[in-house]
Amino acid sequence: MKTLLLIAAVLYCTITLAQAPESFFDKDSKRYGFKDKSGKVIAPAQFKAIQRFSEGLAAVSLDDKWGYIDEKGVMQITPQFDVANAFSEGLASVGKPGDKKNVYGAVMIYGYIDKTGKLLIDYKFDIANNFKNGYAIVASTDMYNDNSLYGAINKKGELVIPMEYSVMNNFAEGYFQAAKGDIKNYKGKYGFIDLNNKTVVPFMYDDAMWFIEGLASVKKGDKWGFIDNKNNTVIPFIYDCAAYFEKGRAEVCKGTATFFINKKGVKVK
Repeated sequence: MKTLLLIAAVLYCTITLAQAPESFFDKDSKRYGFKDKSGKVIAPAQFKAIQRFSEGLAAVSLDDKWGYIDEKGVMQITPQFDVANAFSEGLASVGKPGDKKNVYGAVMIYGYIDKTGKLLIDYKFDIANNFKNGYAIVASTDMYNDNSLYGAINKKGELVIPMEYSVMNNFAEGYFQAAKGDIKNYKGKYGFIDLNNKTVVPFMYDDAMWFIEGLASVKKGDKWGFIDNKNNTVIPFIYDCAAYFEKGRAEVCKGTATFFINKKGVKVK
């Protein structure tokens, strides 16, 4: 499962980066810069750290503060943040030291800015993920960052799902994948909830992915299968790993064999 997800993530990042300016590293200054597709330097090697371009902007670290440059190398948001993440759906999470402290020092708290750098959602979350389909997963943590409770906000910063789940993933096809219990020690269970925090698929699975094309891959014991949003088993629990459906196919594995199946569970090319 992790291998399949990693491959998908690498392919996505490769395609995204191929369409944006490329970074380069200067060994003498030990700093990063950017070149356009022709190889022309659009931003000299001056950044201590950089992130990928997303929605036309890339987060860059200058003098230990983060800001954002555009694809022409122009600084659009002045470096001012202690932590900065990629833009998604017009917003980016940024962080500063909060009042909480752990054994490493002050714990970061996060809010969200727009593409002008204006803070639209105040600093109040210990974890703040990217927006997807209008919602972002956020969390509160304990002083050791070991026990996080997740919920979801809308673009007004309103908490639409309370922070009470040990795992949550992005909103897709009307549902959040979530988990309750001690997932880290394999004592929790996964299920699905809607925007009203109503359980639509019981918390009964040992792992789960999100709904894509009407089906979700879920794990029961040591085997994976596929369910619909009524918790009906559509494809039986016979696989050692299973990804999500895309254009009517899902990648699965049995033992050392990896292959694709259709929505009837039939092996296809």
